[in-house]
Amino acid sequence: MGNAAFAQCAVNRTITATWVCREQRLTMNSCMLAHAKPEEEDRAREEWFATYEERRRERDEELRKVEQRREEIIRMMREDEARSKTR
Repeated sequence: MGNAAFAQCAVNRTITATWVCREQRLTMNSCMLAHAKPEEEDRAREEWFATYEERRRERDEELRKVEQRREEIIRMMREDEARSKTR
């Protein structure tokens, strides 16, 4: 439960999550200390590695889309510039 509250609070935050979500982070940390046994840590680690490739592919696809859009904008700017020179 503490994990979900911290994750929700931390969405779209980076460094600021440390203090903005302090209460949720402390709750999560307390929960982890109380319940995180080596078996749970192993399970979480396995889950993280099992989904690593999928996350990498998603990140690569997002970067590809950004690059494609960037190239499209550059093309449009050049076309616009060429049209304004011929006027």
